[in-house]
Amino acid sequence: MELEPRIDFIFLIAGVALGQGLFFGIYLLLAQFWKKHLDHFFLGLILLMLTFEITHDLLVHSGLILYVLFFHGLGGFFKLALYPTIIMYLLVIKGKNKWIVFLTPLYVPFIVTSFFWLKGYFAVSIEEKEYMLRAFYALNETNPLIRITWEFWFLNVLYPLCILIIAIFILVKNRKIGWLLPTYITYLLIGGLVFSIALKGISFQSLELFSISNREWTIDILFWTLTMLLIIILLLRDYVKKYGGINLLHRIKYKNSGLTPTKAKVYVSRAQALMVEEELFTIKNFRLEDLASRLEVNSSYLSQSFSQVTGTNFTDFINSYRIEKARQLLAKGESKRFTIEAIAQSVGFNSRSAFYRAFGKHAQGHPKDLQDSRKRP
Repeated sequence: MELEPRIDFIFLIAGVALGQGLFFGIYLLLAQFWKKHLDHFFLGLILLMLTFEITHDLLVHSGLILYVLFFHGLGGFFKLALYPTIIMYLLVIKGKNKWIVFLTPLYVPFIVTSFFWLKGYFAVSIEEKEYMLRAFYALNETNPLIRITWEFWFLNVLYPLCILIIAIFILVKNRKIGWLLPTYITYLLIGGLVFSIALKGISFQSLELFSISNREWTIDILFWTLTMLLIIILLLRDYVKKYGGINLLHRIKYKNSGLTPTKAKVYVSRAQALMVEEELFTIKNFRLEDLASRLEVNSSYLSQSFSQVTGTNFTDFINSYRIEKARQLLAKGESKRFTIEAIAQSVGFNSRSAFYRAFGKHAQGHPKDLQDSRKRP
């Protein structure tokens, strides 16, 4: 029986998401070479795991899996690694890095299952895989006995439920997330956990809600595709806001610039000295052009210098000084006489929300925690 590949709306929208997910996933991992942000590392892993999982599901959905049979049998494999990685991401953005070592055993189910999973994967020949796939498409359903095994319930319901409980505990425990981007991404990922548990739970055969697996594949693909697209949109918006685009593309753009590495270091060094000596960062609405004028440097060259030397832009550069000054003020006992907003204004921020975002990014925490620690006897 010849099977025509199904190229529908779901395939097209998922294809766009997969391309974006692969790019951003690899970019966030490679960014570790010039940015030491552990949250970017785990988020890159999450995007790549989602990309591979959606790719497998989409190949089955469209029938193209018959042309890449080596992919058959890996369904759920990447998602099983996704669950504990979400926990690692939450720990980093909450400033609980020391907990990572203690929670690495959450990967044990993935490691143990992978051994048996891959063992069975290589034990099945290409011919057998093709036979099973054609039977699946002919009957339009999977073997119902799979859904009454303890492995199914543990890996698809109980294990994700355990991860969800731990994620919620980490999310509500103590320190808030000061930076809005990881807050939104966290909500999307936790929503994905809830969805996965609910979908697998109600798809149990005896409930007769999802007796045909094709509908379950479609819903799962569509949900995770939209989730990944939303994460990528948030990432892209954040990078455009902070850097004017993707930092890696800026590096390519500046490759043939006349600015030498030596000059770039000199410009950044002079800018740093000026910030320390005159505390220019306390001036509200202080712009890159203003700093360039004080240094008598071309503003484009100065912007490029920050990108080449520090791996950041002017906004991050000046905000790092503002946050450091704010930390010093919050650490003083008399800081309890001032509001957070007053301290934010004194170091150059125009709004409380902008201060919280910058504090969460540069200090990995919440300003209230530091101020409250001074109030305790």
